[in-house]
Amino acid sequence: KSGIRKLKSSDILPSIVISAFTAVSFACGVYGLLLTTATNAGFLMSLAVIFTPFLSFFMLKMSIKGRHLIPIIIVVIGLYLICYSEGVITFGLGEVCALLSSITIAVVYTISSKLLKDMDAVVLSTLQCIFCGIFCLIFAMIFEDFVGFNNISFEGWTVILYLAIGCTFIAYLLQNI
Repeated sequence: KSGIRKLKSSDILPSIVISAFTAVSFACGVYGLLLTTATNAGFLMSLAVIFTPFLSFFMLKMSIKGRHLIPIIIVVIGLYLICYSEGVITFGLGEVCALLSSITIAVVYTISSKLLKDMDAVVLSTLQCIFCGIFCLIFAMIFEDFVGFNNISFEGWTVILYLAIGCTFIAYLLQNI
């Protein structure tokens, strides 16, 4: 209830933007996993923690701390080792999708950090879940064989509910707090 009272009409558009980037990150991550190895995709999608300081520098004018340079160098070396095989650098569509997933979620982190100065974390997390869910449902209806809600078993609904609350809303909430 307190979150609803804190909702302002000016919160809606930024939440939609954050949710769109989140949905694109999810879609690119899933597509990347289909086209490359789980190791490559997992490594590339985890690069958001490296991209976020750079995006914060360009978007929010925040300085990059010297302590971030060593992890950045290690990640670049890791990227090289993953993509270099038998004298050839391989970087296919799966790797591009995984990297795009990482960049878009870094945009989410950067924009969220700015918005949370003026916005309640519960409000942002709730709106992010709602709008991202809508975007992902639209993606699913366009790109997947949609079976319909009435064909989902009780066990399927319990998994969906767990993922929606436990792995999505609570994760967004903790991240935003």
